[in-house]
Parts: sequence; structure tokens; C-alpha cells
Amino acid sequence: MFAHSSGLPLKVLTNLEDGNFYPNVVSIGDILKKEGYYQELLIGSKAAFGAREQFYSQHGNYSIFDYDTAVEKGLIPEDYFEFWGYEDEKLFEYAKGEVLRLSKGEQPFNLTILTVDTHFEDGYICNLCREDYLGEQYSNVMACSSRQVSEFLNWIKKQDFYDDTTIVINGDHPTMDKDYCLNVPKDYQRKTYTAFVNSAVTKMNDDYREYSTMDLFPTTLAAMGVYIPGDRLALGSNLFSDKPTLVERYGIDNCNSLLARKSTLMNELADFSIDDDMIQTIRDNTKFGIYDLDLEGNNVRFRAYVDDCFPMDMIDCATIEVKNHNGKVIDRVKVEIQDRIDNEDNSYLELDGELSFDLKKYANCICKLCFKASGGETFEVACLNEPLLSLKNAIGLPAYLKLIDSNNEIVFISVKDDGSYSITDADLEVLSKLGVNTDLRDAFRKSFYAVIDSEKCIEEISEEPLFNSGVIGENRKYTIQSEGFECGNMSAIIIDGKEYSKNLRGLNIVVYDKNVGNVIDSVSFDMYNLGMKW
Repeated sequence: MFAHSSGLPLKVLTNLEDGNFYPNVVSIGDILKKEGYYQELLIGSKAAFGAREQFYSQHGNYSIFDYDTAVEKGLIPEDYFEFWGYEDEKLFEYAKGEVLRLSKGEQPFNLTILTVDTHFEDGYICNLCREDYLGEQYSNVMACSSRQVSEFLNWIKKQDFYDDTTIVINGDHPTMDKDYCLNVPKDYQRKTYTAFVNSAVTKMNDDYREYSTMDLFPTTLAAMGVYIPGDRLALGSNLFSDKPTLVERYGIDNCNSLLARKSTLMNELADFSIDDDMIQTIRDNTKFGIYDLDLEGNNVRFRAYVDDCFPMDMIDCATIEVKNHNGKVIDRVKVEIQDRIDNEDNSYLELDGELSFDLKKYANCICKLCFKASGGETFEVACLNEPLLSLKNAIGLPAYLKLIDSNNEIVFISVKDDGSYSITDADLEVLSKLGVNTDLRDAFRKSFYAVIDSEKCIEEISEEPLFNSGVIGENRKYTIQSEGFECGNMSAIIIDGKEYSKNLRGLNIVVYDKNVGNVIDSVSFDMYNLGMKW
């Protein structure tokens, strides 16, 4: 939405509390406000999510019509909440009323509508959905959404204001429903849908175009009849012209790589600096630990995940410091900040760093992750206060399983939902060394459990619910249960009547120490989503 409105990448999602959302950016909303337009954002969810309310209210003085508005107007009951708020069937109904109201006013208008039914896994089944695709909910939801958009478009065409109205239809992003696209070839580039209806201009030619969302900024204005000298605005090209886009000139991979770099201009446009409160917020939302290690080669790989709503573009560099028990820094390494990682739950920035030193000699070291802010001081973000080679410090499945003492510890593994989608060869290799023989790459949303004791492994995989029970140690009874996404969606690991499983999506792991006769750790690795530990 930001890229379409401004022709710029959203590099920093600025401080939401003071509402200072890129004050130096000029967007479509700013331009149309200056031209006397009345503007409205109509969405079925809460506008505050993702700072949409701040952006649209500050750039164009949009009137906001969201879920809360519908409740306030008495259009839906206070306790009504479907999916993210209210469904698209109601959204289009309200949109017709708003369009008729705005068309009778004296001001030209811009009504921006955001649908939601097709957004998440499997989509939302509404009263208008049909069973055109037997057993394929998402296909039925998409077909229903297409019919609703088409019906709304045809309705507008019958209105007396249509001749002076331009309609832009643009996809938010490719679907996040990962299993729906499992059979789509990896070399096929999935794209969003874009259409301009009743444009004031026509294309200069019918050549195939490669473009990004940023190109829709000048293209939308051109479709309204705006003259754009040079046919470029911000980083976008007017697609009705013959002006090449950045993607056509440099290729999509180069564009992605270059736009991922720090930008002094974007920082200036954001007019944003990191204060003490933001530093604390970054600390509270950073996951830092050991992703993998080579105990024989004395090599440890650290990783950090930072919630992407924080201003990592304002960070000059990141370092990992290793201090011995005397507080002396024995090693320091600059950490590479990777590209943004998008997934169905959130977006993260991934940081990777690798250190080589005597792991046994420095087993009791303290490791710190530090950031240096642009034009500011270096500050500590996270610290591993446990001994270096501790299960508590391992955020990656490879490191975690390598730190298990297979001679003295019993490992219980139970899958909930899915334990395979994001699993890697490194994960499978260390599972195999621990004693697991099942290839989880082919276990999407299947049930799976394993009980590993002194290299002896009891394991089972199925599309049905799984259950096993037995005895460990000095007659301590256990039960383990796994139910994949389609057959119950739960995990249980019970020892002496006490539940230890986190019961979260992915591989739920419980470690029992035979020497102390008790459970020493319980974690979950989300193998559907980056393999992160929770």
C-alpha cells in the first residue's frame, strides 16, 4: 500500500506512538488532497494494524472506515468478529453506499478499498461462496472473491458518474497459502493481479512489461489523466508510457538487492531516530542464540531474528562479542544483516554471524549481540547469560540436537500441525545422527512422534492421530501423542502425569535427564515457519 501510494519501498516502519509516518514523503493522497479530493480508506479489519491508519490519515487526510467504524455505526454487533473483522460480502455492500454518497458531493473523491477474504490460509468461506471446486476451499474462496469484484465493477459501470471515474485493481501480494502452491513449479514467478479500468490514457504500445508495485504510483495518476513530465515519479515509471521500469533496466534480483541496502534518503524522508524507548523495544523483540555448531571443528554459528516493524535500516552494523569469565573480550565478529524474511505470521530481519574458537575452553563464555545506530552509540541488544554450550542458548534445531547428551538424556519429539515444511538438510542430518530414521521432508502436516533413548528410537508417522506409552528410568510412565493439522492438531508429552509439551506448531521436544531423573527442558521448533524455537 505504501509502495503503490508513494513509489518508494517501506524501509522503516516508524514509531507508531507519535504517529510520525514518513512526514517528508509525497504520496497519491497528498497530491489528491492538494487538488481538493475527498478521500476515504474502507477496510474490514482494524485500520491501526500495520500503521495503515497513521499513513492514510497523515498523507491525504483520509476518512477511515474500518471494523471499529462499522461497530460504531451499528452495521455489525459489537461482538461480531469474522476472520480479521468483517467479511468482504459486507465490505462491498458498505462500499456501494459510500460510493453513492461520495458521488453526490461537490468534491472529486478517492475511495480506496482493501479486501481480506483471500488473504490467509485457505481463505474465508462466506455466504456467497459456492462449491465449484470440490474439496478445495481456497479455490472456492478465490472464485467467490472474483465474482464479488466483478459484480461491484459492473455495478459501478451502471452509475452516472462512471464516465469520469478511474478504477484500479491491484493484488496485495502473492498468496501466503503455502500448501496451495506446492504443485506450482519453483521456476514459475507468481505475481499479483493488476488492472486499470476506464483509464484516461491508453498504452503507447502492447509490449510486455516487467514492473513492481512502485510503478503503480505514477501509473495510477496517469490513468486519472495527470500529466507526468518524464513519465517517472519516485522509483516508479508510468506503465502507459514507453519509459522503462527499474525492473526492466536492472532485473528483479538486482532491484531487490539494491533496495535492501541502507538508504540515507529514506532515513531523511522518515525523519526518524532511535531513542531509548525504541532501543528497549528492539531488545524485547529480538531472538538471539546459537543456530548451529561444529563441536569438533570449534565453530559456532549465531543467528538473530528481529521483528521487522523496527528500524533496522537505521542500524549501521551489528556485532557479536564473546567475553570470558573475567569479562575480557576474546572474540568479536561483525554480523551480516540478511534480507527481510516474510512468512504468514510476521516479517523478520535475519542476522547471521560465525565464530571459530576453542568451544570447550570457552564453554562458560558470555555472548552479546550489539547494534550500532546510525550517527549514534553502540548498544547491547541481547545477551546469552547461560554457559555457551547450553540447550537454553540454542535457537536452531541443529545446534539444539547436537547439544543433547544422547548417552544420558532421553528425547521426546511430537509434531503438532506440521513439522516438515521448512525443514532443512542440516535438520534432517542431525535428527538422523540422533537416531530418527523417518524422512520428514515428505511429512507435510502428518502426525509424527519419536522417543530416543541411548541411540534406540521408537518412532511412527501417519496421516492419522498417533499415540504411544511406556516406561523410562525407575518405572516412570510416559505417554506421547501427535496429531497433524488435518487430524486433531495437537501434541502431548506426559511424564508421571505431568504435561511437558509446549503444544505449539512444529516439533515439540522434551529432554529428560536420566542422571537427575527429571525433565530438564521443553521447547518447540516451528518447522513451518523459519525453524524458530519458542
